[in-house]
Amino acid sequence: MDPYSYTDSRTGITYEIGAISELDAVAIADWEYEPPYTMYNLGGSPLAILEFLTGPYYSVKCEGVLVGFFCFGSAARVKHQNSEYLYRDSTYLDVGLGLHPKLCGQGYGLGFLEGGLRFAQDRMGAARFRLTAVSDNFRAIKVYLRAGFKVLGSFERPGRTHSMEFVVMVYDPRRKDAVQPPAARFDCSEKDRR
Repeated sequence: MDPYSYTDSRTGITYEIGAISELDAVAIADWEYEPPYTMYNLGGSPLAILEFLTGPYYSVKCEGVLVGFFCFGSAARVKHQNSEYLYRDSTYLDVGLGLHPKLCGQGYGLGFLEGGLRFAQDRMGAARFRLTAVSDNFRAIKVYLRAGFKVLGSFERPGRTHSMEFVVMVYDPRRKDAVQPPAARFDCSEKDRR
């Protein structure tokens, strides 16, 4: 697969999105996020590496350096019985992403996300997008809202030690006038202290 290039007009950074290599998969599985984002640490999991290599995952590089990844389709969904109703509309392409821990909170998120969406439009023919975020990840949710995503709904998934709430968001770039569903509002302005 030929790499796909996208230049962020705000930062001037050019991202290259392409096939994920085994080295990329191992590196991503070893990334360590600082609190409160440690839930994304994979600890070098062999299962995570296998998923990166066999699923619809793509690496993102800048000048040959790994800076993130995208995944699409069912790999980007949070699987749980409480979430099924939010994923029923098959006209949306599910998007998952990860930015290198050292780049988080530095102002790269919006351009990075836009590059992934443009890749999905140009290479996969996607027209509408859906993503799922941990509801406590206010920093990421702010980026998604700035990109034009609207909250569709939320659900809770029990975990080993505690439950986690997830927010499902949708975006249709063809509809600049899309209205957020009134029952599914999300305000992170006062909560974002990170």
